[in-house]
Amino acid sequence: MSETLRLEYTMDHDTARALTEGIMPAPQFIKRLGQVAGIALSALAMIIGMCAGFALSLWLNLGGMALSILPFAVGIACVLGCYGWSRRVNTKAHQLQIDLLRPGTAVTYTFDTKGIQLTTWFQSWHTGWAGVTEIQSSNKGIVIMSGLIGFVIPQVALQDAPSGAADKITNLWTANK
Repeated sequence: MSETLRLEYTMDHDTARALTEGIMPAPQFIKRLGQVAGIALSALAMIIGMCAGFALSLWLNLGGMALSILPFAVGIACVLGCYGWSRRVNTKAHQLQIDLLRPGTAVTYTFDTKGIQLTTWFQSWHTGWAGVTEIQSSNKGIVIMSGLIGFVIPQVALQDAPSGAADKITNLWTANK
């Protein structure tokens, strides 16, 4: 029995989306931090907008009705602008993650007695078995943790693999860590 296992697959768009959305979701505290930052930014935009609206109505000498309405209108406009901007930034960041996986390119995982070798269109990464802290299998694929870095092998990569590929990876890790 060979001590080398090679998994090769072509990254498709669905797998890239699944990796960025479902298999490698951001931890909950990161999501919460983004929400809190959005709320704080919106509150700051409201305050700045209201102050700007108040100053504008005084500077233009618009009178009582404008003095009471303009600060709220400018504040709400600033909040909506802030929301639109943050949504655009988050959408671009998500698309960059998918683009980094570059659907249509080959991904190769090689497992041997020395460790794991990941090869994609933009990187070649090697981690020895001593650096692997955990291996988990699920119906979505295999996750190999190495410190704070997780190697995700989606189910697509395991479709053409020899039977028992997950067990062989775990056995290589156990025997060589």
